[in-house]
Amino acid sequence: KSWRSAAVDTFHGLCDRWASRAKIRIDRKPGDEYWDRQLADALLAASRKIVERFDAIVVDEGQDFLPGWWRPLEATLKDERRGILYVFYDDNQTLYNRELRFPPVDSHFDLTENVRNVRRVHDLVAKFYRMDRKLTCRASPGPEPRITIYRTVPELVSAVEKTLTREVMSARWS
Repeated sequence: KSWRSAAVDTFHGLCDRWASRAKIRIDRKPGDEYWDRQLADALLAASRKIVERFDAIVVDEGQDFLPGWWRPLEATLKDERRGILYVFYDDNQTLYNRELRFPPVDSHFDLTENVRNVRRVHDLVAKFYRMDRKLTCRASPGPEPRITIYRTVPELVSAVEKTLTREVMSARWS
């Protein structure tokens, strides 16, 4: 089956786009209230005015979603109860100290094979992994990771600039 249409956006981008289409007024004073609640409330209000709905929604980085964001997102599905909602998350990559709560699901799958990194990076990161599951990686060894410690933002910027210059000059990137 071919795709007639698909939309790719951030959660906040979707909220803003739908609010604009539905002419929902948002108090655009950036801050926690704006990002955490106002945009989600605007999406829910917009879903009551906009006829368009999604057959399926795929959420990546679900560990960064607030519990109050799921209801507005589900309201954009054609069938809120049986619609397709995939949520991918890694509770070891949580950026915010938030409670992890997800909508009820029919199935849950733990992905324990790292297919994203070379083995040496995987081995380094696995030392910090906080779960009982054993992770595996069948990738090539790859180069040895370089670890740089910095104490200030200017030190970080300098380290990134030096690393990028070194990598570009060694023709690893083109």
